[in-house]
Amino acid sequence: MSPRSKEENLKIQQQTRQNILFTALQAFGEKGYANTTVSYIAKEAGISKGLIYHYFESKEEILKSLFHFLVEMSKGIMNDAQEKAPQEQLKQIITGSVAFVKTQTNTVRFMTSLAVQPAVIADIEDLLETQKELLMTAMKNIFEALAYEQPELEAYHIGAFLDGISLGYMATKDYPIDQLEQKILKHYKL
Repeated sequence: MSPRSKEENLKIQQQTRQNILFTALQAFGEKGYANTTVSYIAKEAGISKGLIYHYFESKEEILKSLFHFLVEMSKGIMNDAQEKAPQEQLKQIITGSVAFVKTQTNTVRFMTSLAVQPAVIADIEDLLETQKELLMTAMKNIFEALAYEQPELEAYHIGAFLDGISLGYMATKDYPIDQLEQKILKHYKL
């Protein structure tokens, strides 16, 4: 058997890193950041604790890497929407956000849990602020293009709508998420 190529090694390293991040995301979503240990992540990922430290210096670095990943995901959604007319942008953001909540519940749970953990937020405060500014600017620009009287306030309004849907979906078994999505789309005449 011949030794692995550099490309094969790189692919294995990327898969291992991704496995650690997705396992951590699952654990943080289920147990909370404070209650999740590196040992637990290693056990759930099926790897040694030492291997995790080969990829990440600390649990905090895992958190920062996860958050960077989530920021890049949301940038992708926003960039895809930017190519469209303002009404289509808004519709895509609403439907994309609802779909994300439905398919990535642990991710949403993780992000929500961060909001109520001030000590954890301190580690990623700059990232959170950058992300908030990015989203608010994009939403404000959409509402300006749609000639809303108070575009910034409307951006906060839709944010509150979508945050409420996220919380309700996570907390309630038979939450009417699809009906609420339609109600929001109707509210904005989409």
